[in-house]
Amino acid sequence: MADDSAPINRLPFELLSYIFILSALPGWPSWTNVFKLQRVCAYWRSVAIQTPELWNLRDLPMLGRNRQLDEALTARCLERSAALPLKVVMRELHPLVIPPALLAAWHRWQSLHLVLVQHAGSSQLVDPDIITLLSQIPSRGFKNLRDVELEFFMESTAFHDPRLQWTGEELRWNFEDAPHLKTFKLRLPRDAQLVPPTAPWSQLQEVSLQVSLVQWCFNAVAACTNAPKISISTGSWPEGATVDTNTPVPLPNLEIFNLTLQVWGQGEHFNPFLRRLRTPRLYDLTLGVENKYTDTTWVPQSVLPNLERFLRDAPNLRNLDLQRVVTTDQLLLVLRHTPNLVTLAFSESGPDWHLDHNAFYELASLTAQGVVPKLENVHFEDLGERFGIEAFEEFVRSRFWSGTETRNVARLQTVSLNFSYAEFDMDWMRDVLDTFRSEGLNLYCFVENESL
Repeated sequence: MADDSAPINRLPFELLSYIFILSALPGWPSWTNVFKLQRVCAYWRSVAIQTPELWNLRDLPMLGRNRQLDEALTARCLERSAALPLKVVMRELHPLVIPPALLAAWHRWQSLHLVLVQHAGSSQLVDPDIITLLSQIPSRGFKNLRDVELEFFMESTAFHDPRLQWTGEELRWNFEDAPHLKTFKLRLPRDAQLVPPTAPWSQLQEVSLQVSLVQWCFNAVAACTNAPKISISTGSWPEGATVDTNTPVPLPNLEIFNLTLQVWGQGEHFNPFLRRLRTPRLYDLTLGVENKYTDTTWVPQSVLPNLERFLRDAPNLRNLDLQRVVTTDQLLLVLRHTPNLVTLAFSESGPDWHLDHNAFYELASLTAQGVVPKLENVHFEDLGERFGIEAFEEFVRSRFWSGTETRNVARLQTVSLNFSYAEFDMDWMRDVLDTFRSEGLNLYCFVENESL
């Protein structure tokens, strides 16, 4: 039994309440402190129960032992947290239900993070429990919602095609009337028959979409007129599809843009995005191709003219990552439109998918011409049989030197090489790497995932 005469028990309610909140913050030993505080004395119990912030520090619904849903504790937290906003996180719930008390408080939801997995070996259609759970979530009216993360995906095995697993046209959400929504992230399995939610695109600050419906993603990006950060992973247009790109769309606040496309055929992929979007404040751009096309003679469409125009309208670009989007020859032209580039990551796009020794000689020649004068970090992927040590050494020496020498380009800080396989003199390569490292260059080299 606590001593009521102890100095701490004479603290004002507000001060003791604040101390309680600090003792239960994430990172402290355990959230069970909340319950221990109630057992000290009647005064402490009264303060703890009447401190709403104390019951609003964890995600809801609450989980008990073995991550089993604890409906009683969830209801208690909801009641004692008064009208404070709620962070709702549902991952692998057992059982797969939303507690009624939490569902009734949906107008208080500030964050909604929902991750649902259809495990391999289950039936061809979506688990009915998943459908039931999704159907319970209100379709609109989220007045306090600030961020949404919805992830629905299917575990795949060699004998299990995830394209066949998802149905449910009746599942619809509309977040357009969520006035405070700033972050929207959505992941759907490929060919899912789920109607993607609508969102107040123009007010969003961060958007991440992994949805195979390329036209839907295309329209969503064009509507995100105020977002500083957009990340898209989608498919490509069917061959022969007409894409309207006549009207340029300015995205004046966009600073980070990641676009990865799964290419399933000969239809359009990057070009519509590059033709339509104008991004004057962009400083970080990632473009990547995942080739899903079974035709071994497939060669990606050229994006060079549209990429050059796109980059001319993004003069502040500092980071550029091109993964199987352009060839080495095209890269040399692209770099002429990136005067402020600091970091370059590149993987070849072409029939053999490998950079060769000529590429490094050409890159060295760009240095003499003063192209990309601010470049400090380079990362090259998928190096292979035509890699030349002498050419690589010449490139590095064109941008890296010892002492106080002054040049018309920035001094390299980091070089990273990743070889899918190697056919060169390993001892010679090690000597070159060791020399550069001894001179202060941060140099990383991986051959078949082994560090050299």
